[in-house]
Amino acid sequence: MASSITVYHRLEPRARNTDPDTGLEARIGDPLWLLGRQWQFGESRGEDAASPVAVRVRLRTSRLSRWQPGPLAPASGDPQPARDYDASGLPLEALVEAEAATAPLTLRAAARTGLRFADDLRSAGLAHVVDAYLARYPVQPSAGEQEQDPAAPATLAMFAGRVPDGGRLAADLVATIPGALPAAPALSPADAAAVLPVATRWLDWFTAEVGMPVDSGTWLPERMEYRFSVAAPVDGGELVLTANDYGGGGLDWYDMDPAPGAALGATGGEVTDVVRAVLPTPVGFPGMPAERWWQFEDAAVDLGSIDAAPDDLARLLLVEFATVFGNDWFIVPVDLAFGSVTSVGSVVVTDTFGEQVLVSPTDKAVQDGGLWRMFDPAVPGGFGRPGAGVDALVLPPVLAAHLEGPPLEDVLLLRDEMANMAWAVERVVEGASGTPLSRSEQWQRRIAQVAANQPPPGPPLAPLTYTLESTVPEHWIPLLPVQVDASRRAVRLVRGAMLRYGDGDPVPVAPIGRLLEPGVPLALFEEEVPRAGARVTRVPVLARWLDGTTVHWTGRRKRSGRGEGSSGLRFDSADPT
Repeated sequence: MASSITVYHRLEPRARNTDPDTGLEARIGDPLWLLGRQWQFGESRGEDAASPVAVRVRLRTSRLSRWQPGPLAPASGDPQPARDYDASGLPLEALVEAEAATAPLTLRAAARTGLRFADDLRSAGLAHVVDAYLARYPVQPSAGEQEQDPAAPATLAMFAGRVPDGGRLAADLVATIPGALPAAPALSPADAAAVLPVATRWLDWFTAEVGMPVDSGTWLPERMEYRFSVAAPVDGGELVLTANDYGGGGLDWYDMDPAPGAALGATGGEVTDVVRAVLPTPVGFPGMPAERWWQFEDAAVDLGSIDAAPDDLARLLLVEFATVFGNDWFIVPVDLAFGSVTSVGSVVVTDTFGEQVLVSPTDKAVQDGGLWRMFDPAVPGGFGRPGAGVDALVLPPVLAAHLEGPPLEDVLLLRDEMANMAWAVERVVEGASGTPLSRSEQWQRRIAQVAANQPPPGPPLAPLTYTLESTVPEHWIPLLPVQVDASRRAVRLVRGAMLRYGDGDPVPVAPIGRLLEPGVPLALFEEEVPRAGARVTRVPVLARWLDGTTVHWTGRRKRSGRGEGSSGLRFDSADPT
């Protein structure tokens, strides 16, 4: 048997010189053959051979000039009147979210603002009228507020009789300024004439420092959301945009939808033409294929390693766009005014061959018409239909960033399937002194106080103890389902009250915070308390506006909850002793 010998050969390059320029030149031995192959594959047709060198854009722009709080057509009553709006004066979030700063102020805020008013009077030589305002607007919380907040008596002791209540003063001044002062306190004509400009300047400071003296009217308690509308003049009328379910915390153009047929009186505004001639800039993204020979690409993105199945069309289209059409996109920067509504009239592109091309909108280029839009406000329920959007770019006057403090009030809305009802749990409320109070800790202190005042239990009289109703913490406010429309089976969650039993008759337990609207009826829509629940908070907000001024207000936030809960509520139970 003959043996075989396996011989291995290895080819190794040998550099004739140390200069790498020859290898980097990538010389072609037969350029005619390469040109022939390019002609065979259709690469000599000149498609995409030109690059844009100049773009001329014609725009039609106007400013948001009117706004209306609340719904456009409420279910009952007339809508609130539309008002003028200056987009450069105040951010839209502060205008929409600001709640009344006088309903009522905490002891610290009332004393701080009242001290400023007293100092302004003394600086103007009117120290003799300070005592009249001290007597008319004393800093004094109610007896219930002092009982609920342990820090209220000590806080009141610092301010009582020394400064007037700035919150109550602002509430009276806003009804009479700038024409006159309130009837009380009674001042001489000379003193009233001198106090009027001081009070006017102080009220402006109060609005900027604390907030609007009156409620904006945008908060809908039955929805626990904000609702408002803004309008800008356009060719042939006005464009009205409405936010039906704004939950607070950051406003942008997609929170507002067009309202066809609505009118806020913005037709008299100015619509101007803007023409810009700019140089286009190529669009780049990480991992984009390089255009130049021997140019190193970003290794963080490897488009060649993307694994896509034959039916994974979205991924295949993404890879094709990135590798084939990635260098076909350009940016044409155009500066727009804050708070403007702008539509594109025409876009003319001049390429390297001197040809001018009129670029049509994307929705008009699609064959079946208007099925693809981006950054255009769309009519609710009109996605995918021709004409379902508005051909305009809305740049609302909103904040890029803001700071939020810890919640002043925290309410958790949840469903209780065992009790067949829903609950509004007041977790945190704002105390009379201005500090947040934990309702759970408050409830525990009350239970301990009641237990300490109870006599020691005697011997059991029976083997079973009958309980009419189990105890529920006082900060659990019941939401009872009530059918409001039998034909449509519409249900509202009406705020009820648990009973507090003591020495006398049972007393209904009312909410303490402002979110649950104490003192007025509250009926939530059933869909506002889903199975996941909802969390509603009141938070202080601080931001800077365009001119550098500080803007702060107290806003409300509605977010997803923590699921269902159980209150342990039971009726007619018998427990062994």
